Amino acid sequence: MSSPTPLRWIPALTWLRDYNASWLRGDVLAGITLAAYLLPAALGDASLANLPPEAGLYACLFGGLVFWMFCGSRYTAVSVTSAISLVIGSSLGEMTGGNTTRFSALAAGTALLVSLIAFIAWLAKAGVMVHFISESVMTGFKSGVALFLASTIALMEASGRTPVSSSST
Repeated sequence: MSSPTPLRWIPALTWLRDYNASWLRGDVLAGITLAAYLLPAALGDASLANLPPEAGLYACLFGGLVFWMFCGSRYTAVSVTSAISLVIGSSLGEMTGGNTTRFSALAAGTALLVSLIAFIAWLAKAGVMVHFISESVMTGFKSGVALFLASTIALMEASGRTPVSSSST
């Protein structure tokens, strides 16, 4: 049995070795386009999670870098989603009682725990399970998140509260 090589654990090393310089212009344009979308979205997602804006930027940039290293395809992008931000914001908000320091620490701890679970799932090759989730279930999930977002923001505005990060006030 041979020892695992870095190429097995870091797929980016494989496709970077075969990178064609003629792709650079298109990849830079794609990177700029992706950044123009992801950076404002990261700020908004941090706001949904009741975290400071820089937390969204760190999550977007660091998460993207780590995923880039361990992803097997150079065509894939990943980022924080509003659904995750809503779950973090609503579940941790009541636990912290308005203490922003405790909220940030719990959010960081939650992120590390989820990262550990994702790493274990990656080691176990659990990604295949995604093929068992039907498109109608995914559509229902996305619609539910959209309705929850819209109703939460509408209720906050109706009650006179602003739907922005509590750490910015």
